[in-house]
Amino acid sequence: MPKCQFCGNMKSFGASKIPPSATCANGPISGIIGEFNQEKELIFMHSSGATKAIINAVSQNPQEFFDVCVRCGETSIVWDDYA
Repeated sequence: MPKCQFCGNMKSFGASKIPPSATCANGPISGIIGEFNQEKELIFMHSSGATKAIINAVSQNPQEFFDVCVRCGETSIVWDDYA
């Protein structure tokens, strides 16, 4: 499960490798936003323009993709196992 080192967010993250389908002010930072639960599992993905192949790749290997905090925009994300 990811954790933002700046704000402590452990719930919602974006993937910088997958741009949003349309860039706009106050729009999403990524074409895929992942939601994680307290058990450190990816439970839901919001997809905007991502192909089914990309969605499958992200769900199989979230650590490779989710690297941006949705809350504060930081890229200082750690995937360590913490309490």
